[in-house]
Amino acid sequence: MKRMLGLITTNYNFGDFGLLTKERPIASIPFGGRYRLVDFAFSNMVNSDMDSVGLITPYLYRSLLDHVGNGKAWGLARKNGGLFILPGSVYGLLNSKSKLVLRDIKGNSMFIKRTKRELLVIQSASKIFNINYKDVRDFHDKNNAAITLVYKKQENILSDTDFNLEITSDNRVLSINRKENGPVNQFMDAIIINIDLVKKIMEWYDKQSYMDIMDIISEILPNIAVYAYEFKDYSHNIDNMLDYMHASKELLNINVFRELFSENRPIITKVHDAPPVKYEKKSKVTNTIISSGSIIKGQVENSIIFRNVIIEEGAKVSNSVVFPGSYIGKNAELDNIIVEKYAKIEDGQILKCTNDRPIIITREQFI
Repeated sequence: MKRMLGLITTNYNFGDFGLLTKERPIASIPFGGRYRLVDFAFSNMVNSDMDSVGLITPYLYRSLLDHVGNGKAWGLARKNGGLFILPGSVYGLLNSKSKLVLRDIKGNSMFIKRTKRELLVIQSASKIFNINYKDVRDFHDKNNAAITLVYKKQENILSDTDFNLEITSDNRVLSINRKENGPVNQFMDAIIINIDLVKKIMEWYDKQSYMDIMDIISEILPNIAVYAYEFKDYSHNIDNMLDYMHASKELLNINVFRELFSENRPIITKVHDAPPVKYEKKSKVTNTIISSGSIIKGQVENSIIFRNVIIEEGAKVSNSVVFPGSYIGKNAELDNIIVEKYAKIEDGQILKCTNDRPIIITREQFI
């Protein structure tokens, strides 16, 4: 019998994403030429044999639900189990950096109470990594844990939204804190927790449902067996626009790409039918990911080009991310630019920024 129930939390919006999150949540930001950030959480769960997954939605849910649909892409359009769309709370957070408040679970308590599964697997959508939760489950069982937190060793704290785990030599969690600098055991926004304990927590903290689940775990640490599972493969935070650009450019490293997009555990996304990329005679492409339906007549290097993009003759696109349906005119030059969906860059326009200050051309904007 399948033992794990999945829960993806997307009800948060923090960090400096600029216009990237004006009309969409963090979870539905396009990534890697054809994906959305939420695809990593969905894929991690279904690749770990979870066939029942809940999605806690944010206030700006339209683009997220348009992408996810009924879950068919991930094999979750089914009569038994499948995808459950769960509305998130819209007020009363104790911490503006929270990614999972208890209220979001309590408000959808029937999703928990009606299941026959034993373990709840929780993951946010603001970190990209490829994990096999069956390995985490086995670790959880071996240690007779009530809660298992996934972490990764980092040389320095990566974000003020991250928790640091203090861990014993036998992987028991001693404390949870927000460390300002130095080496950390970065919490990966991924949890396995016994469902019976989830039900008890909802009772214990009935009047404090505004609390973040990590703050609750920190409080009950002395009385509960909480263990830490070390994740050793590639991961990246997506907590602001600079994180997003850095992670996008790292995909151009073939070793990173192969580790993140494993053949054994593929990252699954919504399928869009389009013809292959068309490269004209004078086109020149170097170290770039280009998606189907695009027409390349100019020069592209060190960039991510989504589907159905047209780059005209004489144009030069460098170190940039171009979203679907955009048009780059003749002799235009882009460097460290994010071009939103259906934007149009006119002939001869020159837009250049530094690595630490990329700019965004907004959706359907003409320049």
